Amino acid sequence: MISLNPPAPPATGNADLDRVFAWIALATDPQAAAARLAEIVSAHADASEVIKSADDIKAGHAKERKELATARAAHDADIKRRREAFERECQDRDHAIDQRAAETAKLNQKAQAKLAEVERLRLEAAQRVEKIKAAAA
Repeated sequence: MISLNPPAPPATGNADLDRVFAWIALATDPQAAAARLAEIVSAHADASEVIKSADDIKAGHAKERKELATARAAHDADIKRRREAFERECQDRDHAIDQRAAETAKLNQKAQAKLAEVERLRLEAAQRVEKIKAAAA
């Protein structure tokens, strides 16, 4: 009886030659060719789904990177605004401290002048008292 299936290709030990015989065997067997074609179509469909899923993931990552960059820019702008406000407040406080220090120095100078005048008047009064005591004695 004659078999409709061709015999298995001989094993030669040469990978390239074995591959050629496998292709010949596949080409001469319509059922095996149809099954292999169905496998290839199924693998292509699976690969297309994986590629579409990867593209969706890449698009999601790009969107998230863009949102992150926008949020970071807003955060950096907020930090810059707060830092500038803080530095202005520090400058205002430093200016107020400098003004108070200048006022304190002026008041201290006036107090020293008044103290010197009080000391002069005290000495003058003491001299007058001594003169009065000397005149009364």
